[in-house]
Amino acid sequence: MLPHLLRASLPEPSKTGPKVEPPSPPAWLRVKEELMPLLFLCAHRRVPPTFDFFALPAGYLQALAATSELDAEEDLPGVQMAIKGRLRETMAALMPSPAATLAALQFLQELLPRALGAAPDSSTFLTYEAALSLFECLVPYVKAKSGPQALESLRALLSITLQAPAHSPEHEGRRLEFLGRAGGALDELAEGGAGGPEAIALFQHVFKVVESGHQELRRKALVCCVAVCKAAPRAIRPVLQALVDTAVGLLKCIPEEQHILCEALVAASTSAQNFDAQQGLIQNLLGPLVAQWTPLAESLAAPGKLASCLLGDRAELASAHSLLQCFWACFRSST
Repeated sequence: MLPHLLRASLPEPSKTGPKVEPPSPPAWLRVKEELMPLLFLCAHRRVPPTFDFFALPAGYLQALAATSELDAEEDLPGVQMAIKGRLRETMAALMPSPAATLAALQFLQELLPRALGAAPDSSTFLTYEAALSLFECLVPYVKAKSGPQALESLRALLSITLQAPAHSPEHEGRRLEFLGRAGGALDELAEGGAGGPEAIALFQHVFKVVESGHQELRRKALVCCVAVCKAAPRAIRPVLQALVDTAVGLLKCIPEEQHILCEALVAASTSAQNFDAQQGLIQNLLGPLVAQWTPLAESLAAPGKLASCLLGDRAELASAHSLLQCFWACFRSST
């Protein structure tokens, strides 16, 4: 019901009629003081006993405890997915009003430093997840037309998210999932005259995780890199060469995931919007890979050698397979 109520209260101006001022929130709609705290509570799978971000409504915890037995019979992951969908609808309903969007961002500016930086304990991840989920639902609806204040708040929130400590692999994995969905935000910042520094900071963080050696996090970081490269061409364009140069140096460190990074870099190269520049960047990427492929192909072309690899030491076949994955990823990402 809430998204419908907000859409009725904050109607989107007609695109064909005369130009009108964006709607302001009505007096009863207190976005920062009431709506966003309510949504933050909804984003929790359960509210930890140490929750102290604001005063809970009277009887709230008792009501949760009374329904815990019923919750055990429900499809909780499905319920949480449905709640996140409603959160997105609610954030979308705020978008026609720059004032409402700014108020939502200001709430997050006060919330995120505490929620993401809280000292680790058994309940830390519940709040970390809820705060990032709320931010994640709002990010797609912050546009350049939301105004310079909203864009500055968005930039500050991305910076807070990148600088927050990761108390466990679970925390870092959730942050990488969020960052992979934040590429559109970088592009909106670029349209508003910023975005380059934030893109650099994001990729520095992602590449640091790639270098850390934790396999599951490394793969999540690379998938994040692919998503951002595809979603943020305007933000990437000013930093493209530095991005490619740094990433090419990582290829030898991740033999099993080289193809994912190749896909990201070819996707990023399209932001150059210049064929010669894009060709040069791809040649820079493929040069070392082709240099590895040529002797391998010549070696495996001999039937005796190929049979020996199939029946014995398969190291060269594994290397050839990895390189073919890279070439295929480059082809797929360039079409």
